[in-house]
Amino acid sequence: MFLMWQSSLALSIPVPLGSVTWSMSGAATQNATTHVWSLNEGATGTAGPFVLSTAPKQANYGFPTWGSVAINNQCTLTSD
Repeated sequence: MFLMWQSSLALSIPVPLGSVTWSMSGAATQNATTHVWSLNEGATGTAGPFVLSTAPKQANYGFPTWGSVAINNQCTLTSD
């Protein structure tokens, strides 16, 4: 996830200030009668530290690039 900033000047573009990597996993079940969704047990999530766009490990000057495409509502998304 990227934190972007854009000035109010004409023709300005958003620039990245930094990013955070995160992930989540879980499943939900819909009740056939009430149509209410319930989160199943075992859902997890993690978040890494905020990394400035000027950090050496930030390629492309910190601008986001995508490595995967969502298909059929089941996917793993990665950001390079």
